[in-house]
Amino acid sequence: MIDISQNYLVYVNEDGEIEDNICEAIEIVGKTANFVSGDTKLAVKVAVGETPQVFLVERETLAPNNLYGFLLKKGVHITADKDTLSEVSDYLFDCDKEVPVTYNHDRLGFIDLEEGIAFLHHKPVGKMLGSRAFSEYIRPKEVASNGTLEGWLTVVEEEIQGHTPMELALATGFSSVIAHLLRRENVYAEIPVVGFIGDSSTGKTTAAKVCASPYGPITEGVGLVKDVNATKNAFFKILERQAGLPQILDETTGRRDWNLSDTIYELVKGKSKAVCNTSSELKEQTTFSGTVIITGEKSIFDGGKVQMGMLARVSEFTNVPWTRDADHSRRICEKFNANHGTAVVPFVTYVLDLYEKQPTALKAMFKDEVDNLHDLLPNLSGVEERILNIFSTILISAVIANEALGLSLNVAEIRKLLVNNHLGKRPVQSQARQLYELVVAKINLYHQHFPGKSELSMKKAPSAKIMGTKVLDDGEMVVWVTCNVFEWFVKNEFPNYAPLLKELHKEGLIKRDAHRHYKFKRTINYGKVPCYGIVMEDWLGRDALLKAESQKKRIIKRAKNLLEDDEDEEVAKEVEANATNVQNLPQQSEIENGEELKSA
Repeated sequence: MIDISQNYLVYVNEDGEIEDNICEAIEIVGKTANFVSGDTKLAVKVAVGETPQVFLVERETLAPNNLYGFLLKKGVHITADKDTLSEVSDYLFDCDKEVPVTYNHDRLGFIDLEEGIAFLHHKPVGKMLGSRAFSEYIRPKEVASNGTLEGWLTVVEEEIQGHTPMELALATGFSSVIAHLLRRENVYAEIPVVGFIGDSSTGKTTAAKVCASPYGPITEGVGLVKDVNATKNAFFKILERQAGLPQILDETTGRRDWNLSDTIYELVKGKSKAVCNTSSELKEQTTFSGTVIITGEKSIFDGGKVQMGMLARVSEFTNVPWTRDADHSRRICEKFNANHGTAVVPFVTYVLDLYEKQPTALKAMFKDEVDNLHDLLPNLSGVEERILNIFSTILISAVIANEALGLSLNVAEIRKLLVNNHLGKRPVQSQARQLYELVVAKINLYHQHFPGKSELSMKKAPSAKIMGTKVLDDGEMVVWVTCNVFEWFVKNEFPNYAPLLKELHKEGLIKRDAHRHYKFKRTINYGKVPCYGIVMEDWLGRDALLKAESQKKRIIKRAKNLLEDDEDEEVAKEVEANATNVQNLPQQSEIENGEELKSA
């Protein structure tokens, strides 16, 4: 048998006597497995030199064929004899069976398991099986806790409660957990994006730190508060692999070589734009979920083309007095530096328990809050309705925080602050813009009656009601509304709408031909029908187009390669089949995204 004696691996006979040395001592001292994938690594201690070293290796490294090269590189003197290496390998794998496995995780936030949903923080939160409940995060400083929950609650009681802006900030931090679950249940599809914008010393960075305090350190660059000065690709990598934790980007606006306003649609979608590599294959997209909180002195939209759809997807708070004074800000930061990262576990535990016992509870709370906001904001346009997703999520997060942690956040005052902020920033719309918003709202309401080109053939029954069709035109989503339907949509509010079409065209919201005519003849069902071409500025559906284009390029490239390689009959048949496939792929004008119309 093989054993360890005086820092050497040795042969021992049945009487316990050492017969021969094999090499320097090698032993397995630990075993770690990834919480999500289950991939296991072994911690191997090698007694070379004065201080033994520990190496993390894959299991196959200790197989006989790989063992000699590994040990040689680590300075171990061992014979290359196959029998010896096989015996040492068997010895190590026998030791492996006796070493308990410990788990770790390299991501944060919610994850779906066979046992149910769990939340990964420094430790997992939720109902686990066995030793996985003790998994540890591999970068603990990012979510390290300090102080006690009682200490954190004391800070909230002394410095946060009673000051509505700070109560709003804390509720916004908690909203990240609730936003992920609401998106998971398809209550809405988009990521809440909140901007704390204002001059220096208004307390916006302190507000961002309050958002982070339930989850971990509040120091910039250490925990969840990130001071972003990065390229666009790096920016999205920073957001990656977190689902349900707030993404806090401090002093971000106006400090990059790319325009944040142009990135809003990607942010609210929860993933980076689909792009292809040099081989025309789609690259893996960066995904994230939760609430994105951005601070800075400039508006998120500064320097970019602002559209109503953007304003409805982002809630910016400008020059809000987040703290009472400089001393208030100092006290908050000092106290949360001493007490942070302790509230997330009881909060998430409460939410998961509620989620398991009453799966529809969050939906019901969300709907009730939307109704409350409608009473205070009765004249929202169809596009503006999206802002209620952000407001409602923040408000029910405040309610749940009160219940889970025994807080006394004033939900009514937070609601009032949200409403007043929106009314103060709500743009004064021209009549043309009001006309456009009305038509878009109607299109969204009757979206099933606006099929794409490929769907028209399936809707030719006499009973089918076709109001128009949707197509892609040079990267824009255009909905062709029959003139009769358009007039029916707007006749009550805008009986004399014709003069407004020119203004809509100036904003790029309606199509016009070279003769300045707005009516186009389009093939709808059984014949050509006069239509207006409405440009849907809120369209997010570029993924399908990129995927189709990528597929076409791959087929064409393959066909060319086949022609260059061989000219026999079989190759000719394959080329001909591939060419046919290219013709049958969706054309740019045929690709539609019904989901975007539903959620627009």
